[in-house]
Amino acid sequence: MNTERTQKYGFETPTEDDFYDIEVHNRNIRKTEEELSKISSAYVIPEGTDIPVKDRVEGKMYFKVSSRQITGGTSEAIKVSPTMGLKIQ
Repeated sequence: MNTERTQKYGFETPTEDDFYDIEVHNRNIRKTEEELSKISSAYVIPEGTDIPVKDRVEGKMYFKVSSRQITGGTSEAIKVSPTMGLKIQ
């Protein structure tokens, strides 16, 4: 078997001429789990606060919550309309 590997994660990519090998599949699944375990859950940064970039954890996603939007270079309050598709309960 002449297996190539993906550039970023090193997953095995058999060629079209190769027979299916469950061990290749299992190695790729284990590698997938390993890579996914490095990603932690998202962190929401509330409005009016911040976490400096130097203090942020690699692999963690950060979402900054704001009641403002920037349109055309100006900042204004976010407007909610009944046609936005939001269901408020």
